[in-house]
Amino acid sequence: MAALAGTPRSARMARGFGPTGRALSALVLIGVLGVTVWAIVTKNANDDRGTALGKARSTTSAAQGSSSPETSRTNSKGHDGVSGSPKAAASGAASMLPNCTRTTVQLALRSVHNSYSPDQTPTFELTAKNSSNGDCKIDLGPKNAVLTVTPADTDSTFWSSADCPRRAGNLVFRVSAGESITYTVKWDRRPSAPYCGTPRLGSAKAGTYLLEARAPGFAKPQASFVLSTD
Repeated sequence: MAALAGTPRSARMARGFGPTGRALSALVLIGVLGVTVWAIVTKNANDDRGTALGKARSTTSAAQGSSSPETSRTNSKGHDGVSGSPKAAASGAASMLPNCTRTTVQLALRSVHNSYSPDQTPTFELTAKNSSNGDCKIDLGPKNAVLTVTPADTDSTFWSSADCPRRAGNLVFRVSAGESITYTVKWDRRPSAPYCGTPRLGSAKAGTYLLEARAPGFAKPQASFVLSTD
């Protein structure tokens, strides 16, 4: 008994367990260490995954934030026979911008094709180019920037975008500094009548037509196109 007085308690217990006891103790210790390592690795993996997800969500949110409604408005077809698709439409945030003026923004108008066969739809593009150093807004809606189609051999307007637009008559666009936006209009060749009146029957006949855009405070860009017989 005196010989055991200076021996640590754990050593005395291990000796008391014998070889089998010591082996079991070692297995238990290994198991505890394994569980501890697994817990640490799992926590780190979860932390890394959470960080990655956070970054992904942040990137997605930024992308969605930079992709505002100012670049994605489309008009559906109205009973004036026109469908419009602006490449850069402005949201309510643009209401704080100054109005574009003829000194900073130039309007241009063109027919996508010089001639259209009977199975083709006449398509026109109205472009506003901002040559200034600041953003501004401009209304290219069918009642403000009025597009008209007139037979070249008459002075009588055959179709006007302001006569009976189905959607909003005003479409405000943000024109960024040094850039341009384009509003596309497709015409189904049918005539129009003021205040949504009953237009004359029939569609436009073959011939040359003059295209014009009128917007308050801006020059009136013009273009021409031909409706062919074949």
